[in-house]
This record gives sequence, structure tokens and C-alpha cells, in this order.
Amino acid sequence: YFTLNAFAILSNDLPFMAEKKPRYPNSPAVLIGRLAKDLNQNILSGSEILYAALKTVKKISNELGAAFVVVHAINKDAENFYIKNQYA
Repeated sequence: YFTLNAFAILSNDLPFMAEKKPRYPNSPAVLIGRLAKDLNQNILSGSEILYAALKTVKKISNELGAAFVVVHAINKDAENFYIKNQYA
């Protein structure tokens, strides 16, 4: 399962925005709040669930005006998972 929420990033916190003055103080994003699978579920891998979440983000991003996807990794293992799958 996964959860998605509307989110905002401070534009000044985006490193590539340092060269130009941001138009707005916040940049719209989608937060993947939770991404997990039940221990008994063997149909999809974690990477496949992430792919499904990102497909959903793509569908709704225009309606939300979101330009970014944000994740908050719960621990180092989760952080490594997202790093490994960052180009999914």
C-alpha cells in the first residue's frame, strides 16, 4: 500500500533554485507518506509498489500542480531503498 498527500517545499531549499530567484516561496509537491507491503503479500515487490505510486503521482500531478515527489524515509533501510529506486 501507499499514501499520497499534497505537499510543499520551500523554494529556497531547492539547490537548483539558488541560481534564480524563485517566483513563489513554496513549490508544490506530492509526498509519499507511507509505502509498505504486508509480510504475507508476495505478489508485488517494494519497487513495483513504488512504481504504482509514481504512476498515480503522474496522473494527479497536473491537477495538483505538483512539480516534485518527496519521501520521508522512516529509517536507513528505507532511505537506501529510495536511493536504489530513484530512477524508477
